[in-house]
Amino acid sequence: MPPSHPEDDIGPIERARERLYEPVIDLHTRSPLATPDKRELQHAWKEEPFQSAHKGKRRVRFAGIFFVIAFLFFLASLGIAGYVFYVGGNSVSVDKVVVDIQGPTTIAGGDIVPLSLSITNKNASAIENATIEIDFPNGTRNATNVLQTYPRYIENLGALASGASVMRSVKAVLFGGAGQAITLPVSISYGTTGSNATFVKKSSYTLTISTTPVSVSVDTLAETVSGQPLTLTLTVRSNATIPLDNVVLTGAFPFGFTVTSSSLPLNNSSFLLGTLSPGAHSTITLTGTLTGQDSEQRVFHFTVGTAKTAQDQTLAIMYMTQDATVTITAPFINTALAINGDVSPTVIITPSS
Repeated sequence: MPPSHPEDDIGPIERARERLYEPVIDLHTRSPLATPDKRELQHAWKEEPFQSAHKGKRRVRFAGIFFVIAFLFFLASLGIAGYVFYVGGNSVSVDKVVVDIQGPTTIAGGDIVPLSLSITNKNASAIENATIEIDFPNGTRNATNVLQTYPRYIENLGALASGASVMRSVKAVLFGGAGQAITLPVSISYGTTGSNATFVKKSSYTLTISTTPVSVSVDTLAETVSGQPLTLTLTVRSNATIPLDNVVLTGAFPFGFTVTSSSLPLNNSSFLLGTLSPGAHSTITLTGTLTGQDSEQRVFHFTVGTAKTAQDQTLAIMYMTQDATVTITAPFINTALAINGDVSPTVIITPSS
């Protein structure tokens, strides 16, 4: 039996405890290194999932930059719009071409009407070939020659620089019935540099006729039966302060009217009244027949004025026009005569029939 050693009686736990508390450590003790495991090398980058936290931060930052840029763009657009609206830039607007008309608002028919016009260009750019036009009603006469018609006033003003103004005076003789309102259309047409377009600024001026040198009134029936006599009473009155020579009343009769009699001689639908003293009047009775269908309306037109001479009754100056409307109606009772059932105007019968 082999001899026993004291180390053999110590278990592995005790030996480990003794080495742990042993004051002297063997520094030359080496522990064997384990053989590293065999690893495989990757041939491609390993794909890792994108971190959602970083994505949220980038989105917030991009949205902030976008809103800042949009706000700056809005401020720039607002500034440009305000500049164009208040300053206007180099654009030309018809609203900045100002037409001011001064004159009487109430006139007596046959008087000279003075009008003062002011045209101002408030655009930042000049306008070219500016032309002013005023349309007058029928019967308007030239202030320097009342026998000459004056349908419109036209004048080319040329170029108007920015801020420039032009003054013009226009005179005309207007006629019309008492209480009649007359509107004068006024227009300014112009062009701009580098453009073939023509711009038009429109305006108007309204005045009222208070009195007229000569007035005419028509008194007749509002309704008549076709083919029955119709009488019209025409009254011409002078409102002038001086005698008026060669006063003429002209009538325009509707279709279907036939004159049967008149209190004054009728010459081509005109009556020569001669000279009318201030406040004098002349009355004419005109009788005729009016034919037409039931419910038809016919209009009579009567114009009073003065002629150049007593021999020529053509109106040189027209003071006033008065209308009268007559409606054709059916009679209350209709009768018809028939012979052997024949209602024709001429009936042929045989003897003893």
